[in-house]
Amino acid sequence: MQRTHTSVPECIARMRADLAAEFGPRADRAAQRFEGTQAYETIGGVSCLTLTPAVQTSQTVLLYFFGGGYVSGAPEYELPIVTKLCTLCGMTVVLPRYPLAPEHPAPAALEAAQQVHKALVKRHPILLSGESAGGGLALCLLETLDVLPKAICLFSPWVDLTDAAHENALDHDPTLSSEQLRHCAGAYRPCGDMQAVSPSFLSLPELPPMLITTGTRDIMLPSLKAFQARHGGQLEIWPALWHVFELYDELPEATRSLDMVARFLSENA
Repeated sequence: MQRTHTSVPECIARMRADLAAEFGPRADRAAQRFEGTQAYETIGGVSCLTLTPAVQTSQTVLLYFFGGGYVSGAPEYELPIVTKLCTLCGMTVVLPRYPLAPEHPAPAALEAAQQVHKALVKRHPILLSGESAGGGLALCLLETLDVLPKAICLFSPWVDLTDAAHENALDHDPTLSSEQLRHCAGAYRPCGDMQAVSPSFLSLPELPPMLITTGTRDIMLPSLKAFQARHGGQLEIWPALWHVFELYDELPEATRSLDMVARFLSENA
């Protein structure tokens, strides 16, 4: 695993602290509501958070990658999303704790994703999911696989890390700015060449059934429309909502979106 000896820039340290303050309480609430079990295990040499539903109805595993711009985030912050999917789909969810930049720049996260997938696919059919950077990571993983997942569901995936993707953005997303995205991309891929880590520019295989959710205020909406036009799949755009709004458990739209996602995953499991 590649590791740099750079210190963490102040802007990224602040992003990590803000993410913990914003989503830590929501994760705690989701954990308290969850009737299944949470466990930590090492899969393919990578630490993972594994959720098992109280009532298991599927042997398919949902492999889910957390978001945070490749520089922040953790599996636990995804609990508002994954506990609901685990329960509604009756399937195990595995969330790898992939390494973060700038301490671990690309391709460290992708290598960890490959290791976990390789270990899981020997024993289970796989569904693939993730949000924001984790959604982008899931798509980058596809380019390396011999056995594709049965379906893909992504929440506001980061498909284009180039500056051009957001140069005309209105920055009306209340959760994310183009400046933050530039900092994250630079930390993740310090050598430049952002196209090499952007799913929009990769030679992806013919994709299995794919569902992408986003909102009209999502800063990534233009790049997601372009990605869907090229690769197909179902793009659900929620009015007046922002980047990965499903993490906000207080929103009724988040519940409705996750119900829809769970139906999609169950139908393709």
